[in-house]
Amino acid sequence: MSGMELIVFAACDTANPTAAHNLVDASIMAGADCAIGFNAEIYPTETNDWVDAFLEARFNQGKSIHDSINDANEIVERLEDIVYVAYGN
Repeated sequence: MSGMELIVFAACDTANPTAAHNLVDASIMAGADCAIGFNAEIYPTETNDWVDAFLEARFNQGKSIHDSINDANEIVERLEDIVYVAYGN
């Protein structure tokens, strides 16, 4: 995963803190610069809305990852408390 700037795991428990190595943390350990996942159950419609808002803010509007996450959280408020972001070195 070295050289990957951003990975988004839009699925349930991809950032589950009780797992020894969840997908987000494993991606960072493998060299990704940033990985985003969720640490609980998420539903397809709200996940799609969140991802659409995140990608719109990040790539079409040129916002930072942090600001793009905030924009997406405003669209789907329930996911605000379960989104997890990790940054590599």
